[in-house]
Amino acid sequence: MNRDETYWADVWFHGDCILWAPDVYMKGNSLTNLDSKINQFWKQKCCLCHHEGAAIPVGDKYVHFPCAKKHGYHMNEALFSCHA
Repeated sequence: MNRDETYWADVWFHGDCILWAPDVYMKGNSLTNLDSKINQFWKQKCCLCHHEGAAIPVGDKYVHFPCAKKHGYHMNEALFSCHA
């Protein structure tokens, strides 16, 4: 493998998870800013289940969408904001 080569892969997301991811927007059939945010999301740990891949900011921590719902976090669907 050469560093100058480019590779493409299909990446699948849960619908609710990607809708709540900050700074990622749907434009036509593409998600904008995803390429610059995906590595950041994968490094963030959920403060509730402690697994990687949490994208939703809650204060200075992060949660997964299903973890926030399960633990009764307030999910403002009009603003796509989440509070404990």
